[in-house]
Amino acid sequence: MKIANLCKITSLFFMLILMAGTGNRALADIAVIVNANNPLATLTQKDAGKIFMGKLRLFPGTNLEIHAFDLATDHSLRHTFYEKLVSMNASRLARYRASYLFGGKGRLPESVADESSLIYSVNTHINGIGYVSLRPLPDNVKVVFILKTDD
Repeated sequence: MKIANLCKITSLFFMLILMAGTGNRALADIAVIVNANNPLATLTQKDAGKIFMGKLRLFPGTNLEIHAFDLATDHSLRHTFYEKLVSMNASRLARYRASYLFGGKGRLPESVADESSLIYSVNTHINGIGYVSLRPLPDNVKVVFILKTDD
């Protein structure tokens, strides 16, 4: 009886190791989302970059002011997002944002802890915009741009 249990535990352990190893090979694409009631239908990568770098105050083609939400600085999706969107690593992004704020040039995204908090924040602000891993999302947000993470 004990040997059978040990075999089951060992098998489960190796399955978990295999699953963990394959999960890191391919990153999920990243969805840029807005509130479902936002009139914006689509967004280009260039405009998404301008929004998250604080260079746009209004959504393109609208009079709706932007309220961008960002994941916490230690969140791995945030690093991938900025590297793929605007080719900036974390330290370069921090330097850029510090100089941007010091110059009084714009408004940077509000930081939230995790993807669930980001979805909630976008849902509760008609002018909200953020990014999450591409997956089935609630009806109260809509995807306006998909950032591919594979090269």
